[in-house]
Amino acid sequence: MTPKNMKDLKSEDEKAQAAFRKLLLAKQLYLHGLEHSNNAGMLDKMIAVHNFHNAIEIVLKAIVLHFDIRPEDQLGIDFRIMINEINKHKVFKEKGLALPYQREILNLNQHRNLIQHHGTEPASSTIEDSRVITKQFLIDVYKDYFDKSFDELTVVDMIDDYILRELLRISSESLIELKFRKSVILSTVGFEWARRAISDFLPDENILSAFLRVPSECKIEHLEDILKRFEEKVDNNLHFATLLSSGVKLVDYKQFQTITPVVNFTATGRPHVHFRSSLPDEKKARWLHNFVVNTVIHWQSIGLKLGIPERCQNAMEEIIRERGVRYD
Repeated sequence: MTPKNMKDLKSEDEKAQAAFRKLLLAKQLYLHGLEHSNNAGMLDKMIAVHNFHNAIEIVLKAIVLHFDIRPEDQLGIDFRIMINEINKHKVFKEKGLALPYQREILNLNQHRNLIQHHGTEPASSTIEDSRVITKQFLIDVYKDYFDKSFDELTVVDMIDDYILRELLRISSESLIELKFRKSVILSTVGFEWARRAISDFLPDENILSAFLRVPSECKIEHLEDILKRFEEKVDNNLHFATLLSSGVKLVDYKQFQTITPVVNFTATGRPHVHFRSSLPDEKKARWLHNFVVNTVIHWQSIGLKLGIPERCQNAMEEIIRERGVRYD
């Protein structure tokens, strides 16, 4: 039985969010270790063991902090002591809950120490055992202590806004289904809505807008059209400058523009999509999805409020129900 309602991980509570981030980081470390474990080189084996061990240690620390076993400034303790303190915690003892695979993860800790302190190359059998035990340990602990599915947990879950989160979740699932065009469309739509949200920091009007409201008889012939085109260019540059100042790298945004289709939104928020170049392949679709997810999470972390305008939410919810967007 889960010792605490871990729906709290999606709450505004900072401690819960910290635990959630640790679970995500541990999974990423495991996947990085898994990639290295499939290679035969000595350095790859060492990195794999380090990452498997780090993934387990981060999850143990997440338990210690989330359930108030120790404060963060007292986490410099031995691996074995941390395991014992978790098992002796009153909440877990009352529910008969104990960490799984304790002997195996202690063996992994020994192998990691041999690598770090003596440069010992781990045996192939050690790599195989560590790979299997680490994943099973994470699966069990995520479920038993945090009521989370290890396999289903992704960085997309860190996105606060429900609609943006679901758009990018379907984009991720489309990658698994090898529907790369669909994934690109949903990633682009999500980015465009997030970008519009941060553009709220721009002034609503400028001098050119004020000029364009002057009665036409007071303007020089053709000057209005010239100024309109100039205003559009200024607005585009302002949006571009806003993106760069928000942490988006120029090289990444240029790559973004080479992949994404043209997206125009109706007044109700329904997107119209048109691909201007060749259709995206798997590499480009995965890059785009990761770029959008990481950018949205970064914007959240610096305090920007992201979301869909209320008048457009019905259209976006319909896209989520239909699991896609029509395109030309």
